[in-house]
Amino acid sequence: MPAQSSFADIVIVGATPGGIMAGVAAARLGSRVVILEPTDHVGGIMSNGLTKCDIINKKAIGGLFTEFTQTLHQYYKDKYGIGSPQEKACREGFESEPHVVELVFREFIEKYPNISVRFHRRLKRTVKTGNQLTGVVAEVLNGQGREESYKAKVFIDATYEGDLFASAGAAYAVGRESRYEYGERQAGRIYSRFGHDELLPGSTGEGDRSVQAYCFRMNMTKVPENRVPVRKPEVYDRNDYLILLDDIKAGLLSVSHRPNTTSPVQFMPKPNGKFEINSNHPHPVLGAPKISLDLPEENQAYPEAGYAEREKIVERYKNYHIGFLWFMQNDPEVPESFRKEMSEYGFSKDEYVTNGHFPRQLYIREGRRLRGAYIYTQHEDEIVPGLKRTRIHPTSIAIAEYPWDSHGCSRYDPEHPGVREGYFYVEHAPMQIPYEVMIPETVDGLLVPVAVSCSHVGQQTLRMEPGFMAYGQAAGIAAHLSIRAKVAPRNVPVGQVQKEIINQKGVIAYFDDITPDDPDYESFQYLGARGFNTGYSALPGEPVSRDEAISALKRISEYTGLKWDLPSDLPGGKATAADLRQWLKISSPAAGSSGTISGRQFAKEVYQAVKGKKADQ
Repeated sequence: MPAQSSFADIVIVGATPGGIMAGVAAARLGSRVVILEPTDHVGGIMSNGLTKCDIINKKAIGGLFTEFTQTLHQYYKDKYGIGSPQEKACREGFESEPHVVELVFREFIEKYPNISVRFHRRLKRTVKTGNQLTGVVAEVLNGQGREESYKAKVFIDATYEGDLFASAGAAYAVGRESRYEYGERQAGRIYSRFGHDELLPGSTGEGDRSVQAYCFRMNMTKVPENRVPVRKPEVYDRNDYLILLDDIKAGLLSVSHRPNTTSPVQFMPKPNGKFEINSNHPHPVLGAPKISLDLPEENQAYPEAGYAEREKIVERYKNYHIGFLWFMQNDPEVPESFRKEMSEYGFSKDEYVTNGHFPRQLYIREGRRLRGAYIYTQHEDEIVPGLKRTRIHPTSIAIAEYPWDSHGCSRYDPEHPGVREGYFYVEHAPMQIPYEVMIPETVDGLLVPVAVSCSHVGQQTLRMEPGFMAYGQAAGIAAHLSIRAKVAPRNVPVGQVQKEIINQKGVIAYFDDITPDDPDYESFQYLGARGFNTGYSALPGEPVSRDEAISALKRISEYTGLKWDLPSDLPGGKATAADLRQWLKISSPAAGSSGTISGRQFAKEVYQAVKGKKADQ
């Protein structure tokens, strides 16, 4: 029996970025939060090497993620000065050092005395009453097998693997759906060039149990006084790396990015002369490198494996990574000039000081995926006819903007030169993400903001850490509101969740011309999730035509259930204050001196007409 019991409003499993932001969002609203973390660190993969914020369109994610990057930026300004090399290298907080990332995450947590992080607590089992998750039991890893019981009103699974929802009996998926299950172009077994949508021969679309390869995001430096040499790992197999010699001797690989070459790994510059090291993809023209730090196929058992088996997989990855570096720096068949350049890099002495300067956590790009109330697929990227944008989700809680980006699922096959099976990288327009991707089909009292409900392809845009922070923020808000309303998270009024996300400067509708400091940000965001605009521009200063106004009101009516007496035919021209007064049955709409209404005025008045109505809840 557990030796100790604790109670909180919300218990979060996993001090990942998504888990931390869920806790912060809930604590700000007054909830008592406990976060259970199996290690002695916070920040998940972001404090373990992935310090490059994977975001392309910075307007697409706001809220706590923006606060996070601003705090990182302020750290470098305060410590090194504005205009310093370090401040410039942090790129406004979007590039950082692992120990600084963890420092900032700890600062976020420590602001709130109603957040308690319990380190060295690993999930062992769950407790349910019917379909309701009521408790978890954690093993105290440094406590000689001691167990602790935690009860809460709402639980949040912030693990990369989906361990909590799996233990609670929620439905989930592992592996790749076939191309025919959801009709997704990039689904199943696939060969394609990086950045290209074209499917190459051998792309059968067959489903399987494969998950994309993992890797460590190592931190290295060329600064001699902060450089720790790479040592040959205890377990080393030269055969793992021999295929690299083909690319090196063919002149396709270089360390210093010479023209018409690519690199064996990605070197991402960071402050203080450091580099984040990531696996490299096959160059779409050169077809090299044939292998990199990804180790596909050897992680296939990981998502559902027990803790001991996972540790063996992690150890294999660690030896492979260190061996990869050692091979390029020392193997006699590697050209001397190449070895010399690679030997300039060593592990950063001031990172991971208690773990031999090597990351403490493997990058789990894909584990279990929840089967929830809504399954997010590649079809989300389809441009809706007449709407000039992707589909509207009136329960939107965040935006997906990163390309569909999957690493390889199979080892390099010489029958398919220049590519690795499973790799794809395809861009898309911004897409709304509905609240329901966090809700299990049947288990109550549980929210899932990390291993969300999606297909394998759908996961490839949702799996980025800035997104996890946004979904985590939404989950924390929803958990708090569900407790306050005394309803299950699946029944929480999503309109209220959205309003609080917007209040915290989050993004639920993408506009290329509206920022969080806009005086009418709430109006544009809320209505943007209900069909306010075609395309991605709000055009706040432009006059609205009658046709545009009627079309927008019809869409908003459809998504809110509110009924207005809208004309079926009317003369063209610009919409006026009188028009809006008649259509919405309101007494004093805003209007310019000419009587016409701008996009801003239209949004303000329509939002006031919608706000507070039952359909708005």
